[in-house]
Amino acid sequence: MKKVLCAILLSLAGLAHSLPNLLVSKIVVQVGPDGTDDDVTMKICDTSKCCTTKTLSHLLSSEWVKDKLETWDGSKLGNCSQILFDSEARKLDVTVNKATKKKDSLDVTSVTLEAAPASDKKKVKKFQCGSFKLKGTDSQKTSVCPGSGSTPTRGPSKTKDIPIKISRENYKIGNVIVQMGDDGTNDDVSMKVCEANSKTKCCDTGKLSGLLSDDWSKNDKETWKNKDLGGCKNSLWNACKGLDVTLTKKAGKDVPESEQRNCRAGGQGQ
Repeated sequence: MKKVLCAILLSLAGLAHSLPNLLVSKIVVQVGPDGTDDDVTMKICDTSKCCTTKTLSHLLSSEWVKDKLETWDGSKLGNCSQILFDSEARKLDVTVNKATKKKDSLDVTSVTLEAAPASDKKKVKKFQCGSFKLKGTDSQKTSVCPGSGSTPTRGPSKTKDIPIKISRENYKIGNVIVQMGDDGTNDDVSMKVCEANSKTKCCDTGKLSGLLSDDWSKNDKETWKNKDLGGCKNSLWNACKGLDVTLTKKAGKDVPESEQRNCRAGGQGQ
């Protein structure tokens, strides 16, 4: 194990309701008494980030027709199907963007966003928007859309939300990924993980080995999932702090005595 000091990546998996984890899955629009032939997209924002849909149109049928109920999901949502919004969001701001090439007005009665945590897609939360009225020359209108159980708000918010205290100490280690160097080992290896600069908040994985594979081989890339991490499996960590990692190798054939190697690992969100 002379040159076994390797690159170690700890992947932190957040629990629900900790950091941004909310995905928009569907947009439902009730068109009012005035539809439009102009192209329409939507922009969705929380307090720190935004996304924009693709042009909301159908391949084989008309869209944005008066009094029609429109539903968009999947690829039509553009990057809005991938952006993670604040799990604790009480509202989302929605902007209806309308092209002005044809100068065709648009009257939307309501817009409903359906969103769910990436970790629990069955737990759907709805954000209800009011009406949007765009004249032929209007390119956009914005409305605040309160989430389920929130107090309705008229017009875009001009004040910042009251800060919500969210615990960052709510993360488990999802994966441990080790890139081996040019000298592996046949001896047992374990890993001790501690919160950065702490001697008390620590855990030990126990022996890290694969049941049917040769592990800790030179130049290999080893991955251990949460279920393989022994005493570290259920430990919770602060996502804003680093972790100190110690590799411990028992005495065996490779060297006559046990060895330890220390490193500082930063967390990667998942």
